[in-house]
Amino acid sequence: MFEAERAIRQAIQFAEQRGRFRSHAGLLRTISRLKFRQGDYEGGLKHVGEALDVFERRGRSKRSQPYLWHRNTMKSHLA
Repeated sequence: MFEAERAIRQAIQFAEQRGRFRSHAGLLRTISRLKFRQGDYEGGLKHVGEALDVFERRGRSKRSQPYLWHRNTMKSHLA
């Protein structure tokens, strides 16, 4: 899992450099799920929250499908 986390972080940096905000948000959601599986619940919530922030900073509609997927991930983590 730690290797997966490292690879995801590298992909996040790549997405940030290229301005690919949707990929960036999706990768943050993936790492949040990984953290959650590792038992790092605070880390999982932090990363999915960052993903939602990416959408909000970019003006993405809160009714868009990707935004709703991220909200559902947060709700699952909170539950």
